[in-house]
Amino acid sequence: MQSFLHDHREQLSRRGFHFCASMGQRNNRQLAQAMMRAWRSDDFFQQRRMTDIRVRKAWRRSVMASFEQEVASVSPDHHTFLISSEHFHSRLAKRGEIRMLVQCLTPHFDELEVVCYLRRQDRMAISLYSTVLKAGHQVASMLPMDDSLPRTRYYFDYERLLNRWADASGHASIQPRIYDAAEQLPGGVVQDFLGHIGATLDAPDKRVRRENRSLSAEAQAVLAWANSELEARASTEARELRRQLIRRLQKLAPGEPALPPRGEVLEFMRYYDDSNRRCARRWFNRESLFEAVYTEYPQDGYSGDADRIAELIRECKPLLESR
Repeated sequence: MQSFLHDHREQLSRRGFHFCASMGQRNNRQLAQAMMRAWRSDDFFQQRRMTDIRVRKAWRRSVMASFEQEVASVSPDHHTFLISSEHFHSRLAKRGEIRMLVQCLTPHFDELEVVCYLRRQDRMAISLYSTVLKAGHQVASMLPMDDSLPRTRYYFDYERLLNRWADASGHASIQPRIYDAAEQLPGGVVQDFLGHIGATLDAPDKRVRRENRSLSAEAQAVLAWANSELEARASTEARELRRQLIRRLQKLAPGEPALPPRGEVLEFMRYYDDSNRRCARRWFNRESLFEAVYTEYPQDGYSGDADRIAELIRECKPLLESR
């Protein structure tokens, strides 16, 4: 989505749509980061060594000044200002953070509309598994079942997500859409979004290539091993080695990602049955949020070829020992 919007800035602009650039050329993540409470931290701030609250506040002032300058510079023949980042979901976990975002945006725009795509929780979790491995984290399970974990509550519970945004955003219009339904279109989610906002720009005649491709099951296993090996390394060195390793694994070990056993998926989804039903009734005026078909999962799951994993570890080990 974001790459498409970035690559078609000029075409969108000629039709009255401006895609935000000051908060990130593709992913407007900086705006989400700027709304996080100053005492909260994540990989974005840690990598930039912005751990001091005073430094964070100064950075936020600078970021918001850049944003306001961009908004002021948009010519009056534009009717829509587009902002896109998945980090509004993953980083703004508190109602106060969402309220702060709305308060920052309201003076500049006549209307605010929040469009979010809901992906069935099991598929979201499996996609996220590769993402967190690439970020260097160690993950115990593809399907987080523990309700004591904040991410389980605020990330995968779409009823709480939509209620949180609806409660905190005041007059902003919340427009949830179903990811899997949009993906059935020839141009996927991009085509669905362009249709929703009324952009006459030609949608892609095929799905846009994913920027964040999932790794194969074998590559995931090797990366999980590598993350453990790199844990004691300096963060900058570890990130560079991990990037090199991921590029190598994508070439050496293409294939299908790991999948949990079907029984575990059913158990995971039962946890969200009630909240998904309430979400479907409130936001979509129907009884079910997602199609309950799980035949894509093998009975025993899929974790890759053990011999190939061992072989890849032997091949990749010298890379980690090279520094």
